[in-house]
Amino acid sequence: MSRPEQCPECGARDSLTTRYATGGGWRPIGYRCEKCGARLDKRS
Repeated sequence: MSRPEQCPECGARDSLTTRYATGGGWRPIGYRCEKCGARLDKRS
């Protein structure tokens, strides 16, 4: 999944930041909207 340009929940543009998980190294697991807090998983 490439980084979306717009939040599907609130419609904000350029507000998505990458979420990371640890455990054997930092790896991106999805995105979070800075405006509304919505989470998007990379698997979606």
